[in-house]
Amino acid sequence: MKHLRLTVLLLVAMVGSGLVAVGVSSPAEAVTATVYRNVAARNVNDVRTDRDLHALKRGACLDKFAQRQARRMARKQTLYHQRLETVQSRCGMTYVGETVAAGYKKARGAVRRGLMHSDAHRAILLDAPSRRMGAGAKKRHGTWYLCVLVAHK
Repeated sequence: MKHLRLTVLLLVAMVGSGLVAVGVSSPAEAVTATVYRNVAARNVNDVRTDRDLHALKRGACLDKFAQRQARRMARKQTLYHQRLETVQSRCGMTYVGETVAAGYKKARGAVRRGLMHSDAHRAILLDAPSRRMGAGAKKRHGTWYLCVLVAHK
């Protein structure tokens, strides 16, 4: 992300001085866990608003648990769900649903081709009363692991 910001600042400086930018970093180089999870969260909200549902606001507590789960799955190189009772009580929610995915090079694909094509995961992402979301991502050995939490109080 640091390199991406530097490239953008350099590009702005070049445009401001009248110089023409010849090249910038490729998107593949710029993908960090933060970028991946933010793109996933944006895509979750896109599929919700496409269906006239409220966009979900990110919650720091939910993000923390989602990121922790993504790291654990990447370390074990397997998909599994965490104890949602713990997330629910620590984040002060009455409902928490979890979706997980792995193996998608792009976060958009993880949401739209992965999670949305699973009846159970789609139902969680499109839970109408939900108002909060947390997202976490971790890459290990070239494989992305994604966790998205959806919740309401």
